[in-house]
Amino acid sequence: MASFSINDMPLGIPITIFGALFSVLVHTMVIWVGVHEQFRKKAEAVAPDSDDAKRGFRHRRVVVKGTGNTRRGEFAVSANLYAGQQPSRGEVVVFCHGFNTASFVFGDRSKGLVSLARADASAVITYDHHGRGASDHPDPGYAARFDTGEYLQVLTAVLDAFPESRQRKVVLVGYSFGGAIVTAFAAANPNRVQALGLIAPAGLMDEPADISYKLSKIPILGAYGFRLVYPAMAGHEVKSTPRSDDPAATTNTLAVDWYRYANLKGYYPALYATLQNFPVFYHKQNKFEDVGNSKISTTCVWGTDDEVLSYTLGVGRLKLHVPQAKVVALHGAKHDIAGSRPTDCWNALRGLVACQCVEAP
Repeated sequence: MASFSINDMPLGIPITIFGALFSVLVHTMVIWVGVHEQFRKKAEAVAPDSDDAKRGFRHRRVVVKGTGNTRRGEFAVSANLYAGQQPSRGEVVVFCHGFNTASFVFGDRSKGLVSLARADASAVITYDHHGRGASDHPDPGYAARFDTGEYLQVLTAVLDAFPESRQRKVVLVGYSFGGAIVTAFAAANPNRVQALGLIAPAGLMDEPADISYKLSKIPILGAYGFRLVYPAMAGHEVKSTPRSDDPAATTNTLAVDWYRYANLKGYYPALYATLQNFPVFYHKQNKFEDVGNSKISTTCVWGTDDEVLSYTLGVGRLKLHVPQAKVVALHGAKHDIAGSRPTDCWNALRGLVACQCVEAP
């Protein structure tokens, strides 16, 4: 039987095969890039159209400089302002989202806490943290900071980007990880904060004692382990979120909103760097005691069945450090209350915008 060798193959055949494979590869890359850019463009709409402006909506790409998280030494965060229905009252409400979501958890003009707050405020502002949502994501190898200083720098830049929040004190509302951020901001800038709203705030829990968390603190190994394990954990949590009966709920579209951004490059490095550098757990740097000393009006909403941040432990420590805090318990509610029970949350927080508006010095 005659044997066949690749050397016997006409020269044109392997070239043709190689060309076909190369063409498939190129077309696949083009399609992938096109889909990726399509999602990115939707997520990063640069400016509102004239209809948005007429409806009282403004979008800003707020540039934050002097950071080590990008090659350029600066990045931009996505911020939105929604005109409220009480323009004469003057209160401006600013929502700060949690660790792994984005401002979509607060909704927009038609749903969520944004739509509810608009009825009682002169303006409502939401924004995405660096590395989340429609904000810039850190360049590979540059996710170094994500500490308290950077998060407060971002919030300051967002407030300064809109005349409404630049010229007067604001009502800051932080959900989960965002609660720790607004607490630190209020402690450092009491002259810019009219009142503080906390929704199941981070910063009051002890560090986990399990081995997986300890391993995550090991340089390099921890980063790879986090990138390997966390996406599956977060994805399962998002997909298993139960539907809500609240007409204003945003959790019913949580999976679609989260997956739209979760695969953007730099998302997971931003989360990991935050865990390493920001005092997410019970720590003096969280500044709850300073807020207590400043006497800033504070209201906290917490679900009694919170599976992420313990209601009993958290409320106990909050009252210890912020004795003026009013605590509203949502019985039977879990950690997702900002999105699943926005009506109950806003009913508890509404009193914060009844304070007399004060211009910032």
